[in-house]
Amino acid sequence: MNKVIELAKLTDGKMTDTLYLNAWYYETRHSWGHKARIFGNGGLLADVKVVYYNRTWEVYRFQSVAHQALFNYVLSVTGINPIKDICKRDSKPMKSAAAEARRLERVAKHEFAVNLYKKLKAEVDGAYAEKAA
Repeated sequence: MNKVIELAKLTDGKMTDTLYLNAWYYETRHSWGHKARIFGNGGLLADVKVVYYNRTWEVYRFQSVAHQALFNYVLSVTGINPIKDICKRDSKPMKSAAAEARRLERVAKHEFAVNLYKKLKAEVDGAYAEKAA
């Protein structure tokens, strides 16, 4: 089974480019799993493989691989881990104006990465929920 989901890319708080998440099932002699790719801007943006040796418990088919593909995409675009909390160094104001400006820039980039991941994840989860209903 092959599943393609159309996603919208968030840039500067606005939805712009179209991304496509393509997920499918594969099987080998010793295991099975799911693979997913995110395409956009005429090329491959993320490629993920999840191997299962036993049964899996997911809310919907391809959930794990879809979320991992989104995570890898956001990490490659922003360079920031969207799941990790902001570091302790950036949680408190700095003394100098220059250091405070750099801190605020890092915080804004982190918030953008988190919001992008949440938005794309919600779109994928919603697309699968529509299919199940």
